[in-house]
Amino acid sequence: MTLFQYCNVDGHGIDIYCITKTALLGMTKGLTPQLAQSNIRINSVAPGPIETEFFNGMTNRMAQKNLHRDHKAKVPLRRRGTPDEVASVITFLASDDAAYITGENIIIAGGLSSRL
Repeated sequence: MTLFQYCNVDGHGIDIYCITKTALLGMTKGLTPQLAQSNIRINSVAPGPIETEFFNGMTNRMAQKNLHRDHKAKVPLRRRGTPDEVASVITFLASDDAAYITGENIIIAGGLSSRL
């Protein structure tokens, strides 16, 4: 299972972070047929705005450059997610309850549209 942060460029340029996270999505999709033959499931999780030090640091840097947007106002659920909510999805995907799920990318972004 791969985990990568939801990447939102908004016309401010693409950086290495976004490129590598998109590569993980391609890896998930590309390895699925081969690994499925051995009954190995591969899925990826792309968290959106989640209350973490990383996300808070990113929004602080954006604010310093006057690029800051109010993420909570753009998220349909009107709040940031929590690390526990992301962990719950990962736990589900690793469980037998998700035995028929492979090759998928799960967006955890409170209803925020994905650009992936």
